[in-house]
Amino acid sequence: MKNRIVTGLFFLATGLLISLGPTYLFKVCETMGDDFMKCHWTARAEIGIGLLLAVFGVISIAVSSVHIRLGLHMGAGLTAILAASLPTVLIGVCAMPGMNCHAIAAPSILVISLLVIVVSILNSIYLLRQSKKSIQDFDRKSNEASSREEQ
Repeated sequence: MKNRIVTGLFFLATGLLISLGPTYLFKVCETMGDDFMKCHWTARAEIGIGLLLAVFGVISIAVSSVHIRLGLHMGAGLTAILAASLPTVLIGVCAMPGMNCHAIAAPSILVISLLVIVVSILNSIYLLRQSKKSIQDFDRKSNEASSREEQ
């Protein structure tokens, strides 16, 4: 239960950071009239990805099934890979290194995404072990019950 709440809150918080960060905390470049720079579109895409990660966190808190949480945490890791690839590969940010999006927003998103990936991998390993342990316990109990019936 403790693991479920801690990781769920972690995914919720990091999802909100990814979602709101480029717009409010580590702002990307301002628009110039009707011209939108690449960093603007990266920030817009990060809103959806961050909200998806936050939803994974909320569902992870609400659901107690180890198998469902395992799927959610794998999905969170893949979502974080997508979040990291937006400012680096898929859309990008401004070409000028001194701009906020290049100097602050992109590295912040990368660090947050890497934290989510690491936590997702570690917690998936933990949940896999829990899943195997629960299957072994179920098999042991069913074998004990069938041996009692035979006697």
